[in-house]
Amino acid sequence: MKMLLLYIKQLCTDGDIRGTRCKHVSCAERLWRKSNLPEDFIHYKFMVKTYNSALHLSKQTYFNILITSLSNNPKRLFDTFQSLLNPRVQTPTTDLRADDLANYFKEKIDHVRQEIISKSLHTMHCPPSPTASSSFSDFEPVTEEEVIRHLASSRPTTCTSDPIPSHLLQSLSPAVPSRLTKIFNLSLTSGYNGGLSTAFQNAVDKPLMLGEGCRSPPLSGHVGFDSMPDQLVNKSINQGFCFNILCVGETGLGKSTLMDTLFNTKFEGEQISHSQPGVQLKSRSYDLTESNVRLKMTIVSTAGFGDQINKEDSYKPIVDFIDSQFEAFLQEELKIKRVLHNYHDSRIHVCLYFIAPTGHSLKSVDLVTMKKLDSKVNIIPVIAKSDVVSKNELTKFKIKITSELVSNGVQIYQFPTDDETVAEINGTMNAHLPFAVVGSTEEAKIGNKMMKVRQYPWGTVQVYTPPTGIKLFSVA
Repeated sequence: MKMLLLYIKQLCTDGDIRGTRCKHVSCAERLWRKSNLPEDFIHYKFMVKTYNSALHLSKQTYFNILITSLSNNPKRLFDTFQSLLNPRVQTPTTDLRADDLANYFKEKIDHVRQEIISKSLHTMHCPPSPTASSSFSDFEPVTEEEVIRHLASSRPTTCTSDPIPSHLLQSLSPAVPSRLTKIFNLSLTSGYNGGLSTAFQNAVDKPLMLGEGCRSPPLSGHVGFDSMPDQLVNKSINQGFCFNILCVGETGLGKSTLMDTLFNTKFEGEQISHSQPGVQLKSRSYDLTESNVRLKMTIVSTAGFGDQINKEDSYKPIVDFIDSQFEAFLQEELKIKRVLHNYHDSRIHVCLYFIAPTGHSLKSVDLVTMKKLDSKVNIIPVIAKSDVVSKNELTKFKIKITSELVSNGVQIYQFPTDDETVAEINGTMNAHLPFAVVGSTEEAKIGNKMMKVRQYPWGTVQVYTPPTGIKLFSVA
């Protein structure tokens, strides 16, 4: 109840209703004053009436809830009624005039100028600032034609501090041009009738940083719109990147090993046993740096997936986790004060679905899980430990997997081919789906280089280099 009251109070004061007043009612008023058309005036009256009705309804709702919530607090209830029946009258907080405001800014500018000059003398040699000033009385007086022309070309906007509304002054200018010209000229020369403050009648030209004997600070680089891509790259590098991976697959398929191989690092984590009572999702975040580029990596693993006898509901914890990340981001976006630039977006970018290298077909739990996830996340199927099957078996297995995915209506991620610059390479990548992968953290010296390999009694599989081994995310 308390949070609801705070929300409605903010809505009545600073929220959408006052925003509607600024956006719609003010626009309708400006349109009517500019066109003077009857239909625009009717529209303006309608907008004002709609705004007043909405404001009245919001205030009524707020105070109804407030009075109901204070039914057990007589003191605060009495204070609420007292504030409604006897509202406090706001009195002017100051009696300052326009001259006082002008003098304040003139003194502030002089103070800032003196500080800059005093600091500049320690680092550079600058000529003394001129002290001579010229009065506005030295300017030539304006003519009637100039006054009428400037008034006619000015915008008909006005504010509460104007003695005469702008549109009224424009309509009167052709009738009294001589009187207006006299007032303007007297204001420029002597500040007649308070038209111009004394502080604004002296124009002083004082150079601050530039001039003879002073240096001009050099530009940091080329200035032009051709440097915009570089600026975007620098901004992205400074902010860093965020990438969230969901690894789905049975225990023991090498999900953690593949992540270590893919990012060439050792991610800390505990070993998962096959005795999990259910599917548990574990999320870990890591800060990676490569060539001054920062990456905040989040790896979500599915502990216990496929280890139960009854695998009917194995997909539900995964779907619930993905939905919860969407909901968390939505709640952050719905806040009145959002801080999305510092918010860690935990939504999943890609799901690597690990398929056991049986060489026969997909399991039922794989088809059901991928069908439930294909509308929520980008699924990239990968054949784990693909070095345990021969190349001919692997080719037939990939064809079988693709056929089963199509026949069951499972939508996997397809690399976009709309852009001509990447259409060829992305088309090649789509032809390789599902990817056959091999991961390893062991290193061995091959030739003159240390490379990640999987060693067997009958040979060595190089993880990254085809065709002697199976390249990561490539065909065997």
